Amino acid sequence: RAFRDALDFISQGQWRFGANELERWLARNPKDLYALKLCTDSYLFVGDVSGILNVVSRSFQSWSRKDYGYSAVLGMHAFGLMENNLFEDALNSSSSSLNLNKGDVWALHAETHVYEMQGRANEGQSVLRDKILNWENSNLLSCHMAWHLALFYLDQGRIQAAKRVFDVDMAKESMGTPWTKEKRKAIGPFGLSDMTSLLWRLELNSGDVEDRWKEVANAWKQFDELQLSVFNDMHAVIAFLAMSRKEGKVWKERALKVIERNKNLKDLVGKGADVSEKLKEKKKRSDFGFDLASFLPFQLKQGENEPDNAWVAVNIGVTLMEAFVAFSEEDFEEACHKFLQIKSSTYLIGGASRAQKDIVQLTLMDAAMRLEDQTLAKLLMSERCTNKPKSAQAWARYGVVMQRTGDSEHAQYCALTAYQLGLGQKGSFSS
Repeated sequence: RAFRDALDFISQGQWRFGANELERWLARNPKDLYALKLCTDSYLFVGDVSGILNVVSRSFQSWSRKDYGYSAVLGMHAFGLMENNLFEDALNSSSSSLNLNKGDVWALHAETHVYEMQGRANEGQSVLRDKILNWENSNLLSCHMAWHLALFYLDQGRIQAAKRVFDVDMAKESMGTPWTKEKRKAIGPFGLSDMTSLLWRLELNSGDVEDRWKEVANAWKQFDELQLSVFNDMHAVIAFLAMSRKEGKVWKERALKVIERNKNLKDLVGKGADVSEKLKEKKKRSDFGFDLASFLPFQLKQGENEPDNAWVAVNIGVTLMEAFVAFSEEDFEEACHKFLQIKSSTYLIGGASRAQKDIVQLTLMDAAMRLEDQTLAKLLMSERCTNKPKSAQAWARYGVVMQRTGDSEHAQYCALTAYQLGLGQKGSFSS
């Protein structure tokens, strides 16, 4: 019954209510692996990083090494720790998982995220290449793990290597080969988001992606009439805008249509009864009388058919997608204004890790570097290098900004740091 009630909510896009049902079940059945995984995924889809970690932590002491599935619990715990910036603990947990089961791709995935968040591209690409047999045939995650490998190559300045990953490990087609309808459907929004993200990041790194946008954008068209999520819709907009530069306004109109669909969700937001009344009704059917899934203030008046995505779409997603439109129109000042409006709120965008949502920060930095006044770019690059001190690309960009502002000594330091971290040894950076 708990699963049925949870899935009823999830099918309506009400992930927090679904998580709450699963939390009640897990309170009495902490070793239900499937419930635990579905609950962590529910928190991921609403951007609740503390929920991802804490639901596993609440069940963790009930598990032991002798239990089937313990390595998977360690892997889930590692991912939760990583999303909460507990990087060394995440590495320890993922290592423990992989010692029990070297094929646990979720644990390897968590380890990979640590290297990405800390800018440790050299270690990250080395681990993924050494363990490629563990992830290249892992169904849903194979494309995503390849995306991570490509990001490490990008940070090293290895543009051609990143392109090869896209063709061989993600699209699995030579460039220019049309995708079949079945292939487009099989990739789905998750894979398309990774492909879109990589192509966009390649262009931000001065990489010519040639004709690779066409099939990705065409694949997004199958979701034209669907309300997906802010994260997926943002990537559809990016792909359509990229194609609009090549084939004209019909693609831009598709992007604007996605934005309009998100605007229209305003009619659903906050039009329902108090959430506590709905939870009270469900509590009557449960022998556990507490609600562990927390609701944010804006969610306390949730409409009967209002998905968790609705408030985020209207109040964050629309501005975010409009920022990408401004960027594509080369109105970089307007793009910066819009990105800055939502920069501190992107954690609320569900369905993706912080590494995946980093595309927002990267595009903001690129827009700021294109302004005549480099003050904002200097601030953003200082922030980036402080938060990701081992990222070669971050230091290279900071060096460009410092050169433009007349600080040659600091620029030389940044360029040297980028080189020591691997940039220029196996690739190059173009400003």
